[in-house]
Amino acid sequence: MSETASGVTAPWGVRIREYLAGMGPAWIAGAIAAGPASMASLITAGARFDYALLWVV
Repeated sequence: MSETASGVTAPWGVRIREYLAGMGPAWIAGAIAAGPASMASLITAGARFDYALLWVV
């Protein structure tokens, strides 16, 4: 678990919510620009080939 500035450990749910809140707007904008079919294809390729296709990006 990560620690906050006061040294208190934040619960897992709070940390993931903060991460998604920071990532959310950019992910949504990217999904709109690329389109749902492209996003699904990219997510599937990333899950299947891991970092092997990183050079394509």
